Amino acid sequence: MSVSSAAEAPLAASSRHAGRADRFRAVLRLELAHTWKRPLLWMLVLLLALFVWGLASGDVSISSGDASVGGKKAWLTSEFSVAFQMVMLVSILYSFFLSIAAGMAILEDDERRIGEVLHATPLTPGEYAAGKFLAILASFFGVLGIHILFAVLFNHVVPSAAAAEVRGPFALANYLRPALLFGFPTLVFFAGVSFYLGERFRLVSLYFAHRSRPLHYRPRGIRAGILFPRRDATAGIGRFQRLSTYRIAARRTGNGQLW
Repeated sequence: MSVSSAAEAPLAASSRHAGRADRFRAVLRLELAHTWKRPLLWMLVLLLALFVWGLASGDVSISSGDASVGGKKAWLTSEFSVAFQMVMLVSILYSFFLSIAAGMAILEDDERRIGEVLHATPLTPGEYAAGKFLAILASFFGVLGIHILFAVLFNHVVPSAAAAEVRGPFALANYLRPALLFGFPTLVFFAGVSFYLGERFRLVSLYFAHRSRPLHYRPRGIRAGILFPRRDATAGIGRFQRLSTYRIAARRTGNGQLW
């Protein structure tokens, strides 16, 4: 090995790493901009504002026990109350919107036929997937930050006089600690599962797979009827298999059209 080739090897490696970082940042930046422009995200912010305002004013309540039988009643702004409210809102509201955003991320690009353009670039699948996933996750982390700002605003900056008896003193840790311990891990879990299912199976959504009739959840048919009603669960699974087989064949031949 010559001296010049030995000197050029580190430069080539550094340029490759720089190119990967630039491509990753480009995907991350574009997906962040796209996510924050979606009405879906702002609908979640609006719902959170309404829920937090209702909880702060006392018009909305999430029961965690009955104080009339001797139980202790925690402050509305205590760490326990904030953590309980955050767990419920993240599990109910955030999970629905996050599942749509993360599960449809790859499918939306497939529908727009962006894959043909990406295949002509040096962008690797890992850079593409990591950029999109982290952008969606960071966007919902930002929504969680807005959620905390709403809680502080409605509880302490413009508090409701009707909730003066159940509102405690302001402590920033009462809001930040529940977000770190319960909010962030739950968002990572829902985003990861939804993104994996959307990328792995490339189906529109498990929730909207059966479009011929509404879902019916019955205790006796819970195993076979989560995706489809009990009476035609086998037919629905067969349609799933035929759809997946067709998509694989279309990708191999390059001539198939899904829709």
